[in-house]
Amino acid sequence: MKNQILNFIILGILFILSFGFNKVATAATRTVSSSSELQSAINSSQSGDIIQVRGGNYGGFSVSGSGKTIKNYPGETPTVEGTVNLSGSNNVVEGFVIRNGGGLGCVELSGTRNTVRNNDIYSCTQGGIVMWDAHSGYFLIEGNKIHEWKGIGNWDGIEAHGTPYVIVKNNIIYNPGPEGDGADFIDAGSQTGSTIEDYTHHMVYDGNTVYCTGSCPSNPYENRVKIDKAPTFSILRRNTIYGAGFTFYVKPFVNDALYSNSVINCRNQCILFWQWGDGPSGWGGFAVKNNIFAFSTNYLMQHSRDPADGAYPSIRMEHNVYRPSSQGIIWALLNGETNYGTSLAEFNRWRSATGQEPNGGKFSTQTLNQLFVNPSTTDFRLAAGSDAIDAGVALTTTRSGGSGTIVPVQESFYFYNGYGMTDPDTIQIGSNIVKVVSIDESGNNITVDRSISWTAGVGVSLPYNGAAPDAGAVEYGSGGSTGPAPTPSPIPSPNPTPSGTLKGDLNNDKIVNSLDWSIMNSRWYTNDTTADLNSDGIINSLDFSIMNGNWLKNG
Repeated sequence: MKNQILNFIILGILFILSFGFNKVATAATRTVSSSSELQSAINSSQSGDIIQVRGGNYGGFSVSGSGKTIKNYPGETPTVEGTVNLSGSNNVVEGFVIRNGGGLGCVELSGTRNTVRNNDIYSCTQGGIVMWDAHSGYFLIEGNKIHEWKGIGNWDGIEAHGTPYVIVKNNIIYNPGPEGDGADFIDAGSQTGSTIEDYTHHMVYDGNTVYCTGSCPSNPYENRVKIDKAPTFSILRRNTIYGAGFTFYVKPFVNDALYSNSVINCRNQCILFWQWGDGPSGWGGFAVKNNIFAFSTNYLMQHSRDPADGAYPSIRMEHNVYRPSSQGIIWALLNGETNYGTSLAEFNRWRSATGQEPNGGKFSTQTLNQLFVNPSTTDFRLAAGSDAIDAGVALTTTRSGGSGTIVPVQESFYFYNGYGMTDPDTIQIGSNIVKVVSIDESGNNITVDRSISWTAGVGVSLPYNGAAPDAGAVEYGSGGSTGPAPTPSPIPSPNPTPSGTLKGDLNNDKIVNSLDWSIMNSRWYTNDTTADLNSDGIINSLDFSIMNGNWLKNG
């Protein structure tokens, strides 16, 4: 009896220590291991808090507020069976498997300045990561693997509708499910009814790898990488696309750039400029530079269906590498469309008729194995002797000579400063390597991070090796790699949401009580991992406060 009384006295003292003296000290990092605990921790967390989630299965969850990071516990991978809703601002979801989401996407984004990073997302009923009319914009989608989403209702792997300032960076996206009626890998645009809206601007697709492999090519629907409905100030670069291609529609495309992409073994066209009943007007000077378009099951390139202005400079195709295979090019001008064959003579006939590739471009007859290191393992780095090496051109040039940190250029829309979400561009101005601080879009001036000197007409590009920039997604000798094709994960059946382990139930008898306190008390001020409930390396009043929160709970 005396021991029991003593235990309750100790409990009382620890309670005071935990909720009295420590009341104002909130731990910056919390560790959770059950669905209910996870949502509770998110709801009660403050800006700057990090919630680490132990391995195991969890139900879907929602994040609101500001400045919260929800991530996997180091070395462990929690699995979410359901949808993650990320709203508020400056929040991060990172390091989960997220599957079987039944909403618009496995991850639904709203608010502003939120990040979805390094997650494995698949088996979603509709889309993978969806931003729908998040008009405030500023989202970073980085380092995720997105695959086997069903796409029912034409929902995409990454979809941004009515949402500006979206950075889609270094993701691997592959094999949409056959259920989707036209689900694409990436798509951005904005339309309500018949009205095209002006929210599709400052979109960046950078360094993504897109595959259609295995059973994907037999999918009855054509799956593409798209941006559409009159985008502005958008950059699509350094993407490797295998078994699919780019589609662009609803003109104009003003201050937009497609450069340094590798588009290979395309299902149908490698690049499709599609008139969608929007009349014969021009494309607004859409810049298409330093890309590789190689091998396709249909036309290598297509500009149709309606007569429209496909001449240079409506579209500006410069210094791309072209490797046709089954068919060449079909291209519409204002007087109708023309087919061009697969030979060099037909390529030059296309150039002459359209004004495209005014400096020649590069017509290639090399095989995939001559162009790339190892296409059989989807290693699309450039091979030694590839026609794409030094085939590119500077993206823009300086308007005048000078010195300082503000550099005047002919066109500044090829670059961006990270929008406060990711690293700014590193660029090469002549021989100077500098970082972009800001872009004056109306004045076409680039502010850089240090003072330099330059001459008029000098080239401005991403950094490159050799005599000129290469064509394609990976600069020769840069050490970059597109990596092997990912192995598809099996599509699982939905699992019931698990209850998880009740924090503080140290003896696993399904209730937190004095028996558990006795265990914790015996390990006080040690680093015992069983009783260290917040995983900070020591057993103390912070751990007891977690136990106390679950006192006499069953689980």
